[in-house]
Amino acid sequence: VLFILRSVGQFTQYLAGSLFVNSKRSQVMKTTFTNAANGPVGTLSLAALSLAFSTPAEAVVLLGNLNQGNNSGATSLRRSSHENRRIQAISFTLPSGMDYDLDSVVLRLELYSASRLTLAIRDDVGGSDPGINTLVEFVPPPFETSFTNNYTFTPISPFTFAAETKYWLVATGQESNSVLWKGDFPGITPTGIATFSGSRFSADGGNSYSNVGPVNAFQINATPVPFESDALPVVGATLFMAGGLWWKKKRNQAKIAEFIAEK
Repeated sequence: VLFILRSVGQFTQYLAGSLFVNSKRSQVMKTTFTNAANGPVGTLSLAALSLAFSTPAEAVVLLGNLNQGNNSGATSLRRSSHENRRIQAISFTLPSGMDYDLDSVVLRLELYSASRLTLAIRDDVGGSDPGINTLVEFVPPPFETSFTNNYTFTPISPFTFAAETKYWLVATGQESNSVLWKGDFPGITPTGIATFSGSRFSADGGNSYSNVGPVNAFQINATPVPFESDALPVVGATLFMAGGLWWKKKRNQAKIAEFIAEK
């Protein structure tokens, strides 16, 4: 019994010491169990264990250019009729390897009111213009000031950005009174986890689009999708099997040592 307890204690110590946790991306790792006298005992593949035991993921800037600038650029978003809503759209593409849960979007606005602007994430259908399918809409924040201010929009429902997928952030004017989506001149290129793909403007409700000048000030906040919990039983079984093999080897070594001592 004492041998088993001592062996389990040793296994726990070197297992804890050998695990490496990467809290941002799932990586394929190999942990080699070693014994000071006998060298490597076994190798355990940990394909996704890195996130299974990681700390909770933290929010990141998926894409943005919200650094305070000169605010000398702006896009006027309004409508003169149902067909003539002005639309400003920004496209971006996610990298491979990880999905991201949408947290919020921040826009730098002037003359804002909740009824003057709608914000949405749309799909991409190829080409240079945004798709017509709305993937998620946002709750408009309350009015704070008529002057330039950063406003945070939260999604109406949970939404996850898929890896290697292109999306559009689309702002649409809803009233005859304009809301100004501010920006800097010269424009500040958005940076972040995702890749900025361009911006387009429509003065006729999306019937046609054109390129625009300075990029409007915005920031998309998101959180890496955590490791899938349904994989934990498999990981646990793998660890259990590795522990069993290690203990069996130690037991055989003890028997051999005992046999030699008797001789």
